[in-house]
Parts: sequence; structure tokens; C-alpha cells
Amino acid sequence: MVEAINRVGHVMRLKTVAEGVESLETLETLRKIGVDYAQGYAIGEPIPMEDLIAQALPLTRAEARPRLTSLPAAPRSRSASA
Repeated sequence: MVEAINRVGHVMRLKTVAEGVESLETLETLRKIGVDYAQGYAIGEPIPMEDLIAQALPLTRAEARPRLTSLPAAPRSRSASA
């Protein structure tokens, strides 16, 4: 059933996610089937969001923001007489 759902998702050009993956054996089976993402205790235990953000995003907000030096010019409107 998982393989069929994965195929349907890929035919629809979607990424697939397997939830509740609790063993390395299941994870390997999902890899062979071609599932794109997995979550569960075989991957890692749940952690508080603050800890996840601290691990995944070491940049400060100021460093992560793109720097905009000037605003783009407003488009010119065409005159009605032209």
C-alpha cells in the first residue's frame, strides 16, 4: 500500500513523507521504495521547537535577512496621448 501511494504521489509530481518510522529496517524499506522523506523515532526523538531552530539555524535573524541597499524604481506609466 505504501509503495502504491508513493507512486501516485510521484506521478502527481509530489514529494512523499512516511510518518511513524520507528526502525532502521522500515527506513531502509522506504528508501528502496523511493519515499522522499521520513519522520519518526528511527530518525530522531521529538525535541522542542526552540532546540530544533537553534540546531538548524545558527544564523541570527539579521544575518539571515537579505540585504536590500535600495528599492527598485517604480515602473513608468505610459501617457494616454502616446
